[in-house]
Amino acid sequence: MTAAVPKQRSLLWRRWQEVRLIGQDPVLAVGLIAVSSFVFLFVALPLIRVIYQGFVDPVTGEFGVEYFTRFVDPYYAPYLWQVIRNTMVMGLGTATGGTILGFIFAYALVRCSFPFGRTVHVATLLPTISPPFAIAIAAILLFGRNGLITRQVLGIRPGPDTNDIYGLDGLIFVQIITFFPVAYLIIRAMLERIDASMEEAALSL
Repeated sequence: MTAAVPKQRSLLWRRWQEVRLIGQDPVLAVGLIAVSSFVFLFVALPLIRVIYQGFVDPVTGEFGVEYFTRFVDPYYAPYLWQVIRNTMVMGLGTATGGTILGFIFAYALVRCSFPFGRTVHVATLLPTISPPFAIAIAAILLFGRNGLITRQVLGIRPGPDTNDIYGLDGLIFVQIITFFPVAYLIIRAMLERIDASMEEAALSL
């Protein structure tokens, strides 16, 4: 117990020295303050406002849990739980599909030898540097009701029973294309670190 206290103090002392070093570098200090201010204004502050407005009535300013009681209200509950369900489906579908697609690309580029591998690698990273709305617009132009692929190539005409890109499956598709490069980079780095001799030994078992 006594040995843990000096160790904790030394750790705090090193952290304090690091903070002092940051204060001695004006450029680093200004950059850290700017980044912290940006995160507070655009991430922390909106979350605080949402939490505050969830417990405070905007008209009377009184504390209450009226908004949360709607989750069990017979009138509001079906719609609110449907929103939660669709959100969970979209998140799980995006994570699963993005991981599978990222693994396919990573395995193909690391374990297989084919021409233009470098070009495919660069093209795979394009969603990470493109604007967030670019992939959504591209999906609409390609798979929308008057899209190049759906209407011009496949000849699909929009109708009341036609499933188009404007739905939950369309959102999942766009999210997968947007975020699968993250899984691709992680899985690619993992595959590159695996020793090939270990794979050969496993195959010989």
